[in-house]
Amino acid sequence: KLFGKLGRKLRRATAFARCEPDFVVAGTMKGGSTTLFAYLAKHPQVRTSNIKEVHYYDRNVKKGQYWYRA
Repeated sequence: KLFGKLGRKLRRATAFARCEPDFVVAGTMKGGSTTLFAYLAKHPQVRTSNIKEVHYYDRNVKKGQYWYRA
């Protein structure tokens, strides 16, 4: 977590400038999604989130895309 409360404010303030993902890796427990994530993260043209499991689509979709980008 980036600097606690200060980090949250910074993420919210810069959310408009962040791009949406080109793809999302979805998987089940013990389905190899962590390994796929690790392989993709090593690629020089792939940037990963600091948070591996954002839970946007199953828990936080009501918070909107601004929250997602932040």
